[in-house]
This record gives sequence, structure tokens and C-alpha cells, in this order.
Amino acid sequence: MRNLLAAALALVLSTLSLSAEPLPLDLFLKAPEFRTPKLSPDGRFYALVRTHEDLEYLSIVDLATAQTRPVVTFANLKLVNYWWKSSGAILFLVEDNTGQQDFRSFDLETKKTNSLRRFNAQGGFFVNPLLDDEKNILVSTIDGSGYDLKKMDVGSGKVKTLQANVGYIQRWLTDRKGQIVAGFGRLQNDSWFMTFPTDSGKSWRQILLGNKGLPDFWPLNVAPDQHRILGLDYLAGDTTKAVLWNPLDDTKEVLEESAEVDMDYDLIWGDDFTHPRAIAFQTDRPGFHYLDPADLALAKSIDGALPGTVNIIVSASADESRLIIMSYSDTLPDRYLLLDRKAGRIALLGSAHSQINPEQMATSKYFTFTARDGLKLHGRITLPKELKAPHRTVLLAGTSLDGERTSFVFQPYMQLVASRGYATVEIDQRGTKGYGLKFAEAGNLQISGAMTDDLADGLRYLIQEGLVDQDRIAILGQYKGGIIALHTLARYPEMFKVWINFSTPMKPDYWGFEDVTFGRYTPEELPVRMGGNKAGKAYISSLDPMPLLSKVRVPSFHYYPTLTNESRLAYHGDRAEKYFGKAGLPYSFIKGSEIPRLSDIHGTLGQLQRKETERVYTELITFLNQHLAARN
Repeated sequence: MRNLLAAALALVLSTLSLSAEPLPLDLFLKAPEFRTPKLSPDGRFYALVRTHEDLEYLSIVDLATAQTRPVVTFANLKLVNYWWKSSGAILFLVEDNTGQQDFRSFDLETKKTNSLRRFNAQGGFFVNPLLDDEKNILVSTIDGSGYDLKKMDVGSGKVKTLQANVGYIQRWLTDRKGQIVAGFGRLQNDSWFMTFPTDSGKSWRQILLGNKGLPDFWPLNVAPDQHRILGLDYLAGDTTKAVLWNPLDDTKEVLEESAEVDMDYDLIWGDDFTHPRAIAFQTDRPGFHYLDPADLALAKSIDGALPGTVNIIVSASADESRLIIMSYSDTLPDRYLLLDRKAGRIALLGSAHSQINPEQMATSKYFTFTARDGLKLHGRITLPKELKAPHRTVLLAGTSLDGERTSFVFQPYMQLVASRGYATVEIDQRGTKGYGLKFAEAGNLQISGAMTDDLADGLRYLIQEGLVDQDRIAILGQYKGGIIALHTLARYPEMFKVWINFSTPMKPDYWGFEDVTFGRYTPEELPVRMGGNKAGKAYISSLDPMPLLSKVRVPSFHYYPTLTNESRLAYHGDRAEKYFGKAGLPYSFIKGSEIPRLSDIHGTLGQLQRKETERVYTELITFLNQHLAARN
């Protein structure tokens, strides 16, 4: 099968546009033209979401005839998700602009759409598709302190309560048949817990999971054996472990652990929540620990046929003879392929952004360096295509204070900036999630100290490697992560020639103890880690951005949402605008509607949001070209 797959891939790649023209900015921001393909249970059809002029619609493709027909259009609605209830019916969860959600169903034979059930913005969670039951699904709805488990008829929308909330339940875990395996939640005293039914649900056994910011055990899904719980164990050791927990005897089987990498999420093939296939983690690229050797062998075969990309099975027919593979890389937006295992063939179904040519995209390079105190750190640099190093560079100092580690994925914002001749650098400074508890805790009380040193040390490493031009570096921070950028700029003014400020809050009261401490703490431990309430408040006050503005000696670019009132969404950017209006330094200050964070790399932007983002980045690139001029 490998040779057939490789030959098919070569055919797929040969169809790509090889235009050398630079891509316009708006192409990096367009809504995906092809997303969320899902096979029908019988494998005869697949559905997918398409976009035309910002209007999303769902189509069905007959795999035998290749005929496509649109079935549902979502005007003024966001399609949250959809599922094949049977090979003749599709279920949708949609949301309006007020946050109200409701389920709808579409009958392929009658071609009718039914509105089933309306939920408030807090409820309506989809619990189990009940793959063996063509009429019903399981949902949960909020009732006072927690969620009730209910069965809903997808034809009539009628709902029957199966289990009333037994006290602060946030999530129900059920087996393939819909039987309750466990409930998970958090009590009013901040204690996490799991509860298990006994005596056929007549009584419940509760196990407490601590009252730290993260529980001792975070459930992901019911295990394939249908009685154990697959989850992440935070209780022992530095990094999280992927474990199978047997609630009957409280034993845990460790599936995967690493000395310096946290386990992440579980991978399923489609809509069967009760059959997890693998546990994911991140290093220089995403990795997966497969639970079944047969699944591992299949994954290796697919990876061998699709080299250089991350390949994930996202949908499967009931007999798993047909699979949909999502394939992506740092230069390739999500692309979907159909694998017919019986025929040994693979075919391209579509791409999220077919007009983006991977050959024109910037590649990323994962790097490792040692901080001045000996801590091992990592980062990623995206290098502009066909330009000679050292490069003009934008250092992305983060969109939050404890962001996720860098990832090997197509990032439109990085590609957008790289397409204009700039390298972008991400550095996983101490405090970053994904490297273990000790690494996270190393960031405590270091926002204006060692965190800034990490960014400076990473830049110096890249300068020594000949990748970054030390005379042409800009630093960018967004929202709460912007405070790290500003403190780094103030601490190392000689390193930067431009400051880019996206909505950094200009008052210290935007930060709380939970924002500036990193790790797993109880509410009582937070002030202790801060040295007490008084010392903690003093530390947060020391982060005040306003006194730092006097240390800015470089041109600055600012973007804030329009200030209509004193709402927190305004971030008090008017204070920065007033200061730089008098400072006599070159600056640009733009107001507008909220734009997405740089970390929202998989987000789907609406038309107004996209136009606003395009406007901001057009002005930003012009500003950078003016103050970080290209060398002849």
C-alpha cells in the first residue's frame, strides 16, 4: 500500500499552483474553503463545510459518482460542529450571535431540516452520539449547580432526563451504549472530584482530586475497554502522565510519560468518543502514543507515504475501510485525503486554503539553547523564503503569560509577516506550558526578570547562529502577554528597534495572582507563592506598564479596540496614546474592532474581523518597512 500511497501523493502535489507571485495579505486570513470532512457510517458519502463569500454551507459528496450537493446553509449562524447520526441523517450544533445554541437535524431522504432543541450559552453539551442508536443522542444541560444527562430524539427533539445532576457535575463520561461511567466536576470549595455510579446508579461513590488549579487527574475519555478512564495524571512527578485509571480498584496503568514533555490531548477517529486511539504530545513536532499496535502500524504506513507532514486520521467509516486523513505542516495548511484501505488508494479531497502554495511558504526551524542560569530552552524561528540571512526579525513575546509551547503547524500570521521579508521568532520562556511542572514554576515572579532574560538569551543565540540581524529586531506582545514584551524592551533597550503593541492592558489591575504564578496551586497556595497578599499585590503593581513607557526609546506601533466606554475590553489604550502623543517619538496608533490573538491559529474569521486584521497588518508592515529597512 505504501507505494500506491506515495504515487498518489506525487499526483496530488503535482496539481499545486507553482506561481511565483507573492500572495496578497488577505489570502492568509480567508475563512477555510474546505473544513471538517466526515464520512458517513456506511462510507458511501462524506460531508464537509465550505465557505462562499463568508457564508458557510454543508455539502455531501457521493464517493461513487463524485457528485456534490449542498444541503444546509448557515446564514447568520456559526456551525459549532456536526455529526452523522446515521447514513441518512446529519445532526448540527449551531450558535447565533448572542451565544444561544441549538441542535438541528437534516434528513437526506426528505431533505428537511428540523430545529430540535434550544440551549442557553452555558449548556447543550454533546455527550455521546450513541453510534448504535439511530434515533437518540446524549446531551447535558445545566441545571443550577451542574449538568443533567439527557437523551434526545434527533427526529422530534424530545428530551428525557436520564440522570439528574448529583452535585456540581461539569461533564459526564459514558460508554458506547450510553451507560454512565463517571461524572467529573468541581465543588464550591474548589475541590475537584469524580463520582462513579454504584448499585445501578442508586448511589454514588465520590473520589476527591485536590483543589489546585488543575485536578490530580484530568479525564479525557472512556477507555476502549469501556470501564476505565483515559486521562492525564498530574499528581506524581514533574510532567503529566497519560494513564488508564480503573475506578473499581483505584489502580492506574501508565501509558506514556516523558522527562520533559507533558502529555496533551487524546485522538479519536471521528465521532466515537468512547474509542480513543492515541495520546498526543509536542516536541519539535506533534507526536502520538497509540493505544493499539494495529493503529500504530497504520499510522506508520501513512506517515511513510506522506513524509514531511503531520498526518492525523479525522474520520472513519463504521468498518474503518475508508479513512479521511488531515495532513499539514508549517508550510502546508490543512489538507484532506481519502484513504481506501481495501483498494489501497489515496486521493485528495480538498484543502482549507487551496490558493496557498507550500513552495512559496516560509519554513520554520526548531532550536534549543541554554539560558544564562543553565535552564534548557526551546523556540521556533520562521525564516522568510529566498532571502539571505541574517534577517529582519519580529520577536513574538506572547499573547498570554503562560502560553502553550511552540508547535509545528501552519501559522497564517507568521507566514503573513514572513512573506513580507521578516523572520518571526517564538521562544518558550520559563512559565510556558508543555514542559513540565518545574519548568512552569520557574516562571513564578519572573515576568520582569528571568522571563525577559530568556527572550534576550534566545535572540543572542539566533544572532550568533547568523539567522537574526541584531540591528533590525522588533518585539511584539499582545494582550496580557504584552507586559512581557514591554518589560523585555525596557530591560534590553539596545536589542530592539521597534515595539509592536497589540492591546497590552495599561493598568496593573488587569493581572491577578493566578496570572503571574505558574504551576498547579490551591487558592490558599497562590498568595503563599507570591510571598503573602501584601507582597503579591506589590509585585503586580511593579508590573504597571505606564512607568515603563518612559524607557521606550524606539518607534512604536499600537493597536487597541475602539474605546467606547470604560469596559475591560478597551484595555485603556488611550493612556498609551496620550503618552506617545507627547513623547516626541515616531509612533502609529490605530483603533478598531477586536482582532484575533496571534495564538488563534486555527480560528475562522468573519468578514469584518478579517478586513480589520488585514487593515492592521497592512499598516504594521508599512511601519516596519519604514523603521527596519531592508538592506541592499
